[in-house]
Amino acid sequence: YIPLAKTAFQFFECRSHPSAPVTLVAYADIPCGSEERTDIMYAGVLAVLIYPVGILTAFICVCAVAPKMYHSPNFRMSTGFLMARWKPEVWFFGLVVMFRNVVIAFLGVAYPADGVAQLA
Repeated sequence: YIPLAKTAFQFFECRSHPSAPVTLVAYADIPCGSEERTDIMYAGVLAVLIYPVGILTAFICVCAVAPKMYHSPNFRMSTGFLMARWKPEVWFFGLVVMFRNVVIAFLGVAYPADGVAQLA
């Protein structure tokens, strides 16, 4: 999940240069204020809506129905990756880990030039 979210956020990560215009981190030949970036921004917004937001929303929906559906073997098998690591009393804790993963993926956008802040 983190690599998908990181890839979706890369359309918004800009890096400053001492003697050149600010460019995208992943695509150093595209300046951040250019029309070329504006053209691919729609793909970036769509990628963020599908991956970090869409997958997280789907997992929230799964966790919302989990108390009612967990008796079904098919449900347990298909959602075990999200809930099986924790005790049944804290079945929702998979969402906490998912939110943490989104924050980790977003740190590059929030602090694009500050490696210390990204590691903290």
